[in-house]
Amino acid sequence: MTGGGWPAVALGFPAVQMRIALLIIGVAVAASACGGDDDSSTLNIYTSVTQDTVDVVVEAFEASNPGVEVEVFRAPTGELAARLAAEQREGGIRADILWMTDPLSVQQYDAEGLLLAWQPDGLDAVPEESRSDTFWGTRVLSMVVVHGADVPAPVSWADLAGQAYTGGLAVPDPGFAGSALGALGFFALDDDYGFDFY
Repeated sequence: MTGGGWPAVALGFPAVQMRIALLIIGVAVAASACGGDDDSSTLNIYTSVTQDTVDVVVEAFEASNPGVEVEVFRAPTGELAARLAAEQREGGIRADILWMTDPLSVQQYDAEGLLLAWQPDGLDAVPEESRSDTFWGTRVLSMVVVHGADVPAPVSWADLAGQAYTGGLAVPDPGFAGSALGALGFFALDDDYGFDFY
């Protein structure tokens, strides 16, 4: 992606690091343990996935499942987490499906026992290391660096700690965006960087 003098630079990662940081970021989650309403003709999805992607998937699902209406609540990860926490306090999560962009939140929901086991048809197409009984990866999201024309293109993440970027570096808030939380997880878990580097 380029534009306006801001080229995107994709930094290379070994395959194992990619799996930890990226592969699980796109996650569809099985039906929540407390969720759903009593109307079986309505499917409630809570998601942080981009609207264009959601629209295409919902349209295809509804076309293949006449009589089923999909209701979507879409928000950034932080807002979704707040809604889920509020619903838990009020008696139970009302989503049938969580379709998140952040593996760390999903793993926490799973650890809390909020997700049901679900093995839909076609799950074998997802690599074994990217799925569990309750959630699975749906796509790979790339972490990229975008730089201005007046600074050198970084070759590694470590370059971003150099003088050329002092005072001019911004990273997204991991409390707001799941993809930013995934990036935080990558740095925190990588032996070459760690949380102090982040």
